[in-house]
Parts: sequence; C-alpha cells; structure tokens
Amino acid sequence: MYILSDNTYNVEKIRLEIEYLVEQHGWHNGSQLSLQSPNGDFHTGNGKIEWNPGYEEKDFDTLNTPDDWEISKFIIQENLYRTRIMKLSPRECYSWHQDRTKRVHLAIDTHPHCFIIENEKMVHIPDDGKPYLIDTMNYHTAMNCTLDVDRIHIVGCIRA
Repeated sequence: MYILSDNTYNVEKIRLEIEYLVEQHGWHNGSQLSLQSPNGDFHTGNGKIEWNPGYEEKDFDTLNTPDDWEISKFIIQENLYRTRIMKLSPRECYSWHQDRTKRVHLAIDTHPHCFIIENEKMVHIPDDGKPYLIDTMNYHTAMNCTLDVDRIHIVGCIRA
C-alpha cells in the first residue's frame, strides 16, 4: 500500500455528498453505491461482470455525480473507473480474494480497528483525504473489527 498521488481530498465535503446519495438512491445490496456506470445511471449495477452481462469493468467510466462534486474530482484526478462507495459494517470482513486490477482507496469513515490485509500484511487506511493504492491483484481482504462504526471507503479501479 502506498499513497498514489500528492492530491488531498476534502473528506468532510465527500461525507455530505455520500449522505445525499444514500438518501436519494440507497445502498446497492446494503453495502455499495456505484459512482460510475456505462450510462450515468446509479442503478446499472456496480461493474461486477457477473451482475452486468454485456458489460466489461472498463465500461463503468461515466460519472453518476455532478462534475463539480469532490467525489467527481477524486475520480477524475486519479483516473479511475468502476468507482464505488463501499460500506463494511461492524464485525464484518470480505472473503479472501484477488481482483483483476489494482484499486485506489479513499477512506471516508474509518476507525483504527478497520484493516486491509494484503499479502498477509495488515494495514489501516486513515481518513486523511489521501488516495491509497492497494495491489488487490494479490490475495487480500478487508475487515471492520469495531462494534459500532461503519467503515466507508470510495474504491476505484486504476487505469494502467
């Protein structure tokens, strides 16, 4: 894991944007919300090929948010596609898996007891407004070891 760029994003502003998006659209499957799609529609899915027949991950490159939002600034400046808001509830973790591409994480809400394990190394991504590159082509997982705090990250695929 390392900081991808010198850019810093306004996490407080992004929290307000996420709050608005969740009020308007809700969470997809209770834990994700697409920020990019093939057509600018939040309900097209999240870019997972198995859930979106006929589309490739890279087809999810149209912003679902206004151009002047801080979320959009992050996606554009870091050159991302298939970007999503991902919520990991307390006492949850993802399966041990590999992705097809590396991912950029921007922590929005986190806690010192929220971690990513990549190549058997456990790291915490702080909500400091910095974009962190994770080599998710390696086996990895994420876990929220808290009792009462949702972990919310914006996660996007990075163009090679």
